[in-house]
Amino acid sequence: MTRLLACLMLWLVPKARVDEPILVDPLLIKQAEAVFQVIASPDNPIWPGWDATDTPIMIYLPNTQEILINHPQPGPEFNAYAGPLKFGNSAIFVHSGKTQIEWDGQNTSRDIFGINTLIVADTLSNRKQNISGLLENSQPATDKIADLSYASLRADPYDQMALIAHEAFHVFQFRELKRPFADESSVRSYPCLSVANNLGLALEAEALFEALTAGDETAMKAAAKRWLAVRLERRAMLSDTAIAYEDANEFTEGLAKYVELKLMDVLEGRAPGADLWLAQGFIGFNQKVAYREKLLKAMRANLRGEVNVNNDPYGTAPVRFRLYFSGMAIAALLDQLDRDWKEKIKDPSLSLTDLAAASLRLTESEQTKLVAEARSHADYASWVEQKQKLAADGQADTQRRLDQIIAGPNTLLVLDFSNCLDKRVGLGFTPFGVRGVDENRTIYSMVPVSGSLENGKHSFAQTTPAPILEDRKEHLFQMQLAERLDLVAIRKLLGDSASNRWQQTDLKLELPGVTVKATSVEIQFDEGKLLIKLMPATE
Repeated sequence: MTRLLACLMLWLVPKARVDEPILVDPLLIKQAEAVFQVIASPDNPIWPGWDATDTPIMIYLPNTQEILINHPQPGPEFNAYAGPLKFGNSAIFVHSGKTQIEWDGQNTSRDIFGINTLIVADTLSNRKQNISGLLENSQPATDKIADLSYASLRADPYDQMALIAHEAFHVFQFRELKRPFADESSVRSYPCLSVANNLGLALEAEALFEALTAGDETAMKAAAKRWLAVRLERRAMLSDTAIAYEDANEFTEGLAKYVELKLMDVLEGRAPGADLWLAQGFIGFNQKVAYREKLLKAMRANLRGEVNVNNDPYGTAPVRFRLYFSGMAIAALLDQLDRDWKEKIKDPSLSLTDLAAASLRLTESEQTKLVAEARSHADYASWVEQKQKLAADGQADTQRRLDQIIAGPNTLLVLDFSNCLDKRVGLGFTPFGVRGVDENRTIYSMVPVSGSLENGKHSFAQTTPAPILEDRKEHLFQMQLAERLDLVAIRKLLGDSASNRWQQTDLKLELPGVTVKATSVEIQFDEGKLLIKLMPATE
């Protein structure tokens, strides 16, 4: 047994390769090293109890290369790196070719070889995603080129380090600060275009900005109370589901954004490693004030609805992204209100808003007065007009998107699951690409969407991203295929050259842009429309 285990362990240990080239941005490795010099310690100065010493890192460039750092059991396809790049005393492993993550810009945490791992997309991958967003913008090409500044192309070294700290904190959060994640399906009913809600958020932005830039404690608390008064007024109009969605993402993403802010505080005055000076725009660890100002301005702009997120001002992308900044701002405020808040937030029944409210002790009479005061802002009337226009334009744009799905130029695929015994759908989508049409209908976009029913016996998976409409009342999914198919093509796909109606079992249908699998279906094709009825699943 001992000898067998020894042989197995020998097989698992990758062979060292001096000649393995590093194809990801090597500066990311050194920037991550600088961050881990702060967070990989029992005395982490950003968050008590957070020690990232055992947190592995993966840096990847899609289908080109992935680097694993500090991972105790990399797969056999990884080779130990023996070149000149170092990451403290941690081992570096390299794998070139097909990567485990194939999409650009996936900065996150996920299970890699059985261990929750910090994931960082390569500089080129993030840049490609940003440029893709610019190309998808409907502006004329000349306007896009004008917007393509050198600053937007350059990878900001401080943002890179902040991103690494942000995602590393998620690993700690998920492991130690245990509480339920946001129910991302609830974003479908969030009132993205509500004039009252969006006005309230703009007023919150002003009060938070004033509180966090106040020169003394009295001014800070006065502005903080005004923020809380506006928030309580705004949230009185929201459903419990919407409030829970805000609270959960302010905890998850807002605290990680707060970590970015605190990282620059801790790095201030430290001596950077020599390699960091090779990064464009790096001027040393003296950016505490400038970086704080940058993030607070971003908070203000996002909550006021002034930031273009995924080229969609009307859907959930700006809704979810602003929670990064509102959560960051409330956490920064709590630093001044309650020195023990990081211990208290471990209680899953408490939100950041709850902790702030406990410290500020706002009375009902104060709330009424402060809401009126907030609405006396000089820009309030113009904000009302802006939010009303946003709502009207959003409704028109939603109708345009509906028309593009239902009456687009390609073949319309309709998946009808009204006959399924269990109509619950497991849906894979990004909360940054959701557009609520009404209480029953939702449009998903941005990434390939997948769904499964009846314990996976029926499923579909887009192979290329395309807007897809879910109708929870009629139990339908509708999407445009990537091509327009005629009856001849459909018959060829189904292996039947005689009809336009079929009944099949154990279906696996590879359509342009989507794959459909089902144990039992009825299929009908009329010009421009392919209807697939999913039948009760067979064993």
